Order: sequence, then structure tokens, then C-alpha cells
Amino acid sequence: MSTDAAPPSGGTPLVDKVAAVSAFAGSAILAVIAGMSVVSIALRALGFRPIQGDFELVQVFLAGCVALMLPWCQLRGGNLTVDFFTVRLARSKQRRLDAAGAVLFAAVMLLLTWRTAVGALAMRAEGETTMILGFPLWIGYAAVVPGLLLTAACALHTARVAWKQAGHE
Repeated sequence: MSTDAAPPSGGTPLVDKVAAVSAFAGSAILAVIAGMSVVSIALRALGFRPIQGDFELVQVFLAGCVALMLPWCQLRGGNLTVDFFTVRLARSKQRRLDAAGAVLFAAVMLLLTWRTAVGALAMRAEGETTMILGFPLWIGYAAVVPGLLLTAACALHTARVAWKQAGHE
């Protein structure tokens, strides 16, 4: 998004609500993971056995947390942009470029969604698990898919809104 205007969230309550719930879920899972890590480190520091496989659980679920927070980031214009070359363009042209960038981002998210789902199915078929806990790895991959898919939908939404805004400026 260009820096001189507000991000094109579009004010669609359903999109905003779904993205907010997704971000809240990702944040809640992240808080649980962080809490588990703190407890495990404290146990280790006090001379007790740490939570077995804590690092495996962090690895498996952290990507899912990030993916669940991406839709909210997209709707709020929180993704990194470099507008060095476009800062002097008319706002309508900036919005059109924002729309094109959002469509490209949606395409990348759809590609990642597809390949992550394929990876999850392959991991499930092979029965791959973590080394210590024997936790099925496919669950971690599958946990990423909803966030990526919702991010693609939010990117298409922001593209539509930015294109509409370009026509009104």
C-alpha cells in the first residue's frame, strides 16, 4: 500500500471479522506456545526436566500461527512495500499499482496454499513424525493451509477495494 493513504480495508464486516478471528486464533496459539516455552525453560533452570519435545511443538505450530495472522496484516496494509518509485504518482495510479500488487500476492498465497496442502498429504501418506514426541508432521502443514487461503481471499478483497478507490480519485 502507498504510505500517503489509509490501507483499503474496504469496510466489509464479514471479511474484517473473519480476519480478526483468524488473527486472534493465531495470537492465542502463539501465547500458548510462548507460555509452554517459558515453563519449559523455567523447569530447566530450576533443575527439573523440561517439557519433553517443547521445541518440536514450537516448530510444528509456529508457522500456523503466522499464517493465521497474515489475513489481518493484509487487510490493514501491514505488508512491506517499497514505494520509492511510485511516491510521486497520482493517488489513483498508486491505488491501481496497489491493486495489481494485491492480485500478485493473492496468486502467490494460492500457490503456497496448494503446495502446502500437497505437502501435508504427502507427510500424512508417509507417516512422518517428529523425532521425540512422534507428533504427526502433516498436522503442522495442514494448520498453515487455512491461513494462507484466507490471506489470498483478503488480498483479492484489498485489490478490489483499491481498484474501486482508484476510480473515485
